Amino acid sequence: MATECLVVCDAWKEPLPHDAQDFPHLADETKAFGVYLNQTLKLIRSRFDIIHVADGREIMEEMDTTQDKIFPFIQDIPTHYDKYYLCGFHLGRCTHGKAMTLAKLVTHNQIGIVFNLSLLFPCDDYNKMRERDWFTLYNYVHGLQGFTTDCAPKK
Repeated sequence: MATECLVVCDAWKEPLPHDAQDFPHLADETKAFGVYLNQTLKLIRSRFDIIHVADGREIMEEMDTTQDKIFPFIQDIPTHYDKYYLCGFHLGRCTHGKAMTLAKLVTHNQIGIVFNLSLLFPCDDYNKMRERDWFTLYNYVHGLQGFTTDCAPKK
């Protein structure tokens, strides 16, 4: 049994209507990032359990979930992992919101956010995340076959 997992947050098939209206290119941007994320998951899948959480919404077609675990909500996922890496849509929003909910079930230091596998919302600035002591940021580096803080943004 894997001791670490990667949780893909909110890879929704369609953005919320008000977000799509405010940011007309959001759907194209998320689908393009979904293709990249799906390709990277192929590299990660052999070493980590992959979990998809989409708040009960339909997951985008760009994500192949056939080998993965799908749960409607973050509070439904198993709590036996030593480490939970969260990624997906959108950095500092759903990724962090789900991390805060998960922190009620496991310890804070069991949770990390994967910076290079998370898409920033069009109007956001990732520097805002560094103003608070939220969660450790990691990057996935294929050459290391894992997650590292060495290449992740720091304060």
